[in-house]
Order: sequence, then structure tokens, then C-alpha cells
Amino acid sequence: MAFIREPLITYCSQQGIIPKIVGFHEFILYLFSDCARSYGFKKGYDSLEQQFNLGSIISSSFNSPQDAQEANLAISSCFTLQLADFMNQRFRKAIQGSGIVYDKHVSYTNILKEGHRFINDNVFTEASVAVGKYLSSIETGVFDGLVNIALFTCQPSINGQAFIRALSHQYDIPFTGLELEGPWLSANHHRLLENVIFQARRLRQEKNTWTTTADWRSTTTG
Repeated sequence: MAFIREPLITYCSQQGIIPKIVGFHEFILYLFSDCARSYGFKKGYDSLEQQFNLGSIISSSFNSPQDAQEANLAISSCFTLQLADFMNQRFRKAIQGSGIVYDKHVSYTNILKEGHRFINDNVFTEASVAVGKYLSSIETGVFDGLVNIALFTCQPSINGQAFIRALSHQYDIPFTGLELEGPWLSANHHRLLENVIFQARRLRQEKNTWTTTADWRSTTTG
């Protein structure tokens, strides 16, 4: 995602839109989570709650000494995700008043769990991450529009795109999906972005109207 940040940020800024692009660190966390997920699946744990449960991992390492090395990697995987979650919250709290951060924190394990509801994460595909990120972003109530990007026609990205398109019909938040082959936006990409930006502006105006009306009613009744 790093190489496509500039054209997207430039285009959105020209349209008066504040973009929030998913950080590259989330892909790194996906790689770190693999040890815990694969070890848990090997032990017969189907749910992510079990796979990321430190108690289950530690107890299984005593039951099977030959799996101690894999268990240690799984434990390290869980601790890494917890540390990343803790540091993310600390940094956000430190810069919250600056106005730089406006979205809400969602732990990476919650993103995985949301995606797991629709795509079984035990097939070890990033498609579930895209779906989980979409659903988590909607639940925060912060964004006025969402764009999912599939790079280089990557199969997991295309699969995730298909699920998100189907889910998007259940929500009022404008959505579009882009398939990019490099750090540039085609005429068709601009058209799709223009549509979602137009709808996002309209949704923001409606939200502002609701907020103003609610404040007025609160002042009047008070």
C-alpha cells in the first residue's frame, strides 16, 4: 500500500477530502499472527479466540514437548500482537489532541475476528483481513466513505473485494472498490472515486445536520 499513498492522498486532497489509508504495519501484524493461527489450527482450534488464547497455547506445550518450539513461536506471536495493540493505544493517546488522529483504535485481533465471520481464517488468506477491516471501519462510525483497493489482481484481494461488495449493500456508507496495477489512477479510477466522494460529502452534510439539530434540541430542553 505504501507506493500508492501519494496518488490517493493527492487526489483526495484536491477534492477537499481527508483520506485515511491503512498503515503498512497491519500487513506486518498479519505475518506475525501466522504462528499463533497455524499452531492453534494444528492443535484443533478452529476459532481465533482459542488460537490467540495464551493459556491454551502454554498448556498444549506441556502436553506435547515435541511441539515446544512451535508453541514458543505462537506465544511470541500473541505477545507481539498485544504489544502492538498497547503501543498503538499509547501513541494515539499521546497525540489525540493534535488533530492528526481522528479515527478510533481497533485491535488487529478484532479485525481478524470480524473477517473470520465470513471467511474462515484457517485457510490462511489475507481476504479475511480486508473484510474485517471494512466491517471494523464501519463500526467506528468515523468514516463517511470507504474504498477497498486490490493490488496487482492478487487473488486474496479479489476474493476480499467480492465479499465486501456484497456486504456494502447492507450499509449506508458509500463504498467503491479499486483494482490497481501500479502507483497511478486511471480515468475509470477517478470516476469511481468521484462517485464515492460525492456520496460521502452528502452523508457528511446529513451527519452535520443531525448533530446541529440534536445540539439545538439539547439547548432548548435544557
